[in-house]
Amino acid sequence: MKKRLWLMLIACFIMGTLSGCGGKSAGSSGSGDVSGRAVSEGAVSGGGVSGLPATAPPVQEKADTFCNDRYVYYQKGFELVERPLAGGAGRGTEVEDLSYVCYADNDWVYYVKENINDDRHQIWRAPVVQSGGWRLHPDREELVLEDKQGFQESPGGVWCDGKYIVYISDKTYKYREYDIQEKRYHDSVRLEKCKEISNVALCGENVFISAWDDGLLRKRLGSDETEQIHKEPAYYMTAAGTDLFWADGFQEIKDVWRCPAEGKARRLITVSEIRQLLENEGYDHCALSDSHKYLDFGLFVRARRLYIQIHMRHDKKPCCSHIVVISKDLEDGGALQVEKELTQCLNPLENSGKALWKMGRNGGRDVTYMNRGLCVMMTEDTCLMYLEDQEKKKNRWAYYDFKTGGLRFVSEKDVGGCLMYSGRYHTLYNLRLEREILDMDAAVYSYINDVLPNNYDF
Repeated sequence: MKKRLWLMLIACFIMGTLSGCGGKSAGSSGSGDVSGRAVSEGAVSGGGVSGLPATAPPVQEKADTFCNDRYVYYQKGFELVERPLAGGAGRGTEVEDLSYVCYADNDWVYYVKENINDDRHQIWRAPVVQSGGWRLHPDREELVLEDKQGFQESPGGVWCDGKYIVYISDKTYKYREYDIQEKRYHDSVRLEKCKEISNVALCGENVFISAWDDGLLRKRLGSDETEQIHKEPAYYMTAAGTDLFWADGFQEIKDVWRCPAEGKARRLITVSEIRQLLENEGYDHCALSDSHKYLDFGLFVRARRLYIQIHMRHDKKPCCSHIVVISKDLEDGGALQVEKELTQCLNPLENSGKALWKMGRNGGRDVTYMNRGLCVMMTEDTCLMYLEDQEKKKNRWAYYDFKTGGLRFVSEKDVGGCLMYSGRYHTLYNLRLEREILDMDAAVYSYINDVLPNNYDF
């Protein structure tokens, strides 16, 4: 059982999730930019790429993000950084044992502290007060709760909405729900019987809980009212606003579902619709056949659309790998379509259709790559990608500007700036990206390495 859970946890590194406060991208195209309609190697590999501007749009979704009306908060080393949304430099304050920020509003900033040496796993909060301007005061921090079992960082991690904190215990895989105002846990008889909780997501007044042995559950916060909304557990969950989205199937995608915080789950997209779309749009050069597999490689929500990053592959020799981004309008009767510009940005600039020898998780093999990278994060204005830079012979971070259609490589420092404006779950990985994306562990790199046409990161 534990072995199965461990394999699932690794696979869940490639999950998508919540929308956050959108980032502001560069609005001009200069050296290093390239149109999404005409991607060329010379354009994206040019020098002089500037950093992200120090401006950001108004906060669009405060729940489950790290923003309030004035600042975005993030962890950098052991510093808790407060950066103005309107622009300007951030202020950092060293906080002992700081691990990551888990929530922010106009009154408090919540963050996790962990000291593995003495088994201290705690959640603290610091006030935002009007003293010399509205500012965070970590020197007035207070302990909210402590759990010696620890907080599981993936796939559920710690969720907070200012009223409740929900998380999966790191050692017992049990669901925990803490009422901040009442200063007590709400224990659930039904959930206590679940052997393995694999994922949780706050959504409105409810929390969605995925359990290996009990499917997908919806629980009313603060009560024991729990109902099963889907018989199978959800491996890939994306909560946005008051809707939950997930894909059936472990690794290989089946159908995509949608469930409102209050209401019944319904099938949103079938795998046959996906297959038909890709065939109609001409994405059949990857040997689309009964042996072809579709793997969900991230769910994102922006601009009232659900984006699905499809990894198309089959295991016949030579193996093939192709990533296509599709999307669906979330309004009633919305159309399903291929995001051609995003997909083109992911396409290789050379060696397309040639079999390359690749060292991957399953050893060496020949792979025909129709892609050179993948999407990692989306905000309202930008899409952060991880792409092969064929000129510099390495993989680099790049971002696509939805407004201008421009794509450009950016430095790791600029990536950190982009991540500052993201909600934690508006990403490919259910991890603390603002801390770990620049230092991913071997398991995450192995999955990324499998879909990149080189061995740079292996």
